[in-house]
Amino acid sequence: MRRVFLFLLSCALVLGVLLPSEQAQAQSTSGTISIYTYRTVTSRLTNENERLSGVAVAERKNAVVADRRWRSARRQLEQERASGRASAERIAQLEKQAANRETEFKETIERLNAQLAAKDEEFQRALRAATAAGTDLLQSEEGKRALELIALGGGENTEAGIQILLAEQEIQDRVDRLRIADRARSIAITLLGLKGTAPSATTASIIKQYTIVTENDPSRHWDWVTLGRLYFDAGLLTDAGDAASQSLDTAQSERDRSVAFTGLGNVQVEQGDLSSARESYRKGLAIAEKLASADPSSESLQRDLSVSYGKTGDVQRALGDLTGARKSYSRALSIIGKLTAADPSSAILQRDLSVSYDRLGDVERAQGNLARARSSYLSALAIREFLADDAPSSASLQRDLFVSYQNIGDVQRVQGDLDGAQESYRMGLRILEKLAAADRSSASLQRDLSVIFTKIGDLQRALGQLTGANESYKEGLAIRKKLAAAAPSSASLQRDLSVSYDRLGDVQNAEGNLVGARKSYIKGLAIRKKLAAAAPSSASVQRDLSVSYDRLGDVQYAEGDFVGARKSYSAALAIAEQLAAADPTSASLQRDLSVSHIRIGNVQVAQRDTAGARESYLWGLAIREKLASADPSSAALRRDVAGSLWRLAELGDPVFPWSRVVEQLEAMDADGALFPADQHFLEEARRRAQLEVEGTP
Repeated sequence: MRRVFLFLLSCALVLGVLLPSEQAQAQSTSGTISIYTYRTVTSRLTNENERLSGVAVAERKNAVVADRRWRSARRQLEQERASGRASAERIAQLEKQAANRETEFKETIERLNAQLAAKDEEFQRALRAATAAGTDLLQSEEGKRALELIALGGGENTEAGIQILLAEQEIQDRVDRLRIADRARSIAITLLGLKGTAPSATTASIIKQYTIVTENDPSRHWDWVTLGRLYFDAGLLTDAGDAASQSLDTAQSERDRSVAFTGLGNVQVEQGDLSSARESYRKGLAIAEKLASADPSSESLQRDLSVSYGKTGDVQRALGDLTGARKSYSRALSIIGKLTAADPSSAILQRDLSVSYDRLGDVERAQGNLARARSSYLSALAIREFLADDAPSSASLQRDLFVSYQNIGDVQRVQGDLDGAQESYRMGLRILEKLAAADRSSASLQRDLSVIFTKIGDLQRALGQLTGANESYKEGLAIRKKLAAAAPSSASLQRDLSVSYDRLGDVQNAEGNLVGARKSYIKGLAIRKKLAAAAPSSASVQRDLSVSYDRLGDVQYAEGDFVGARKSYSAALAIAEQLAAADPTSASLQRDLSVSHIRIGNVQVAQRDTAGARESYLWGLAIREKLASADPSSAALRRDVAGSLWRLAELGDPVFPWSRVVEQLEAMDADGALFPADQHFLEEARRRAQLEVEGTP
């Protein structure tokens, strides 16, 4: 029986036979749509279109009359209902009358529309569009209500219907945008987790998805934080700064605000605005300290505090405040050390611990304590090797491993372990080349690649491999030109470019290409003058400017332009004295000061000012002996002492005979601290010491 019933029902539907209630509903719906088209299309176009204004005049008049009769019937029905006095029979009578009037009105409209459509294609198109629109609006209760109000006509009804439609559309648009944002967010999170493991999981592709997210749903703080970090990674600093500002505006909690200030500070550091960065980090740190103090048992809040201390230390180090930086880094290390002890299985906390060791090592290296710096770097490396082995597909952990190899190579190079440094750099380069090839849109990876090429070039130059050094420096320079052109507002990328010009000039100078060296140094100096003018309080930027003056002076000296050389060296000395006085604990700044004294002494020798030269050399020697005594493991510092003794011996000063130079170099050779490229200096010093004993000039 059930099958028979369904069959009959299907036939009825196919033949257009509907149940009474469905028929009434369909008629009402059809009537509403017809009247809706009359209000929105028929009346408007017959008034606007001259061709239509003279067509179906009788039907148009009939429609106006039918409209009036229908609205009058509805008005009477509504009044009787509102009074509450009419009987059910009376209400039913009025309902029937209103329905009849609506049917009459609808049929009149359909005849009118048929005549108009036959005369005008524009009307046909508009009618079809209005009918489709009305049908679509009837799919929702709000749309149906709006359509009924518009069909009723009159200013108030029409406006009310329009407002319902606009409100519903706004809600629907919002829902649609949120749906788009959710979808893009899911894709972005997936790509972020796979970054570096597949060709399509790149920084650029993830930025594209998060851009869709924030365009459609700009209300989420963490979306802006993530997008800002991605922009930063891509070298798009203006966009990164805008995203950081948006993350601050959308912050929902004090912790969110702390994170936003940190992100803003990161961008400001990269742009060279260290004063603003320090203020942003200070605000973030103040919030982090308050939150961590209020809930000391919260691991996440304690971790946030360690991150804030680390960032504060970064800007202190950039400003030349090594003592303050060491204090901040030590606080960060203390916090993260306790957290990892409480949860040793946490990969995130272990990575944080490795970063703290790295930062502390950076300060120790800057202060000249190479043994302690190497110890810190090795502690970081041990953690990172374990983490990278556990998650070999993680691009971020692989990059951390590269950083560790690079840092250890730096210390090995300064300590004279050139073979060890070369192996460390090569291991780091192998990791980095894979990462950079997997994500070519990452500016930070490209920058890392330029840095390692530059450091390998430094090592090759120290080994006397000038051709190899030249090639390595040019590899780094090519990358840095592209990065600096893509992000001209990035102070760090502009500085990188100046470093590459300096290094290339060093090789050209060593090869005897003085014209090429001068051009390279002048390019580097021009960049650094701009950076120093933009950040006069930055110790690192001022130091870079001092180094550029020194290098230019070297070429001028080699060309015989002693007046120009002394002018350049004096400019470098003035900066070096100011920086060394501001931070007497910095071994690197003290060494810079000694180099400036030695260079001016060299010019004085060339100008036959022996007394002046001796005084300058003695100033340099005093500083260098103090530094070497404080860090006897440093081959570079011991080499500096030998260099000062050599220059004083060349002056023929009996207080500094050649035998003292030989003694210094032989002690270094016995300890394995004498660079292979410096072996000929020992042989020459021995020859001159023998001549000195023999009394031969």
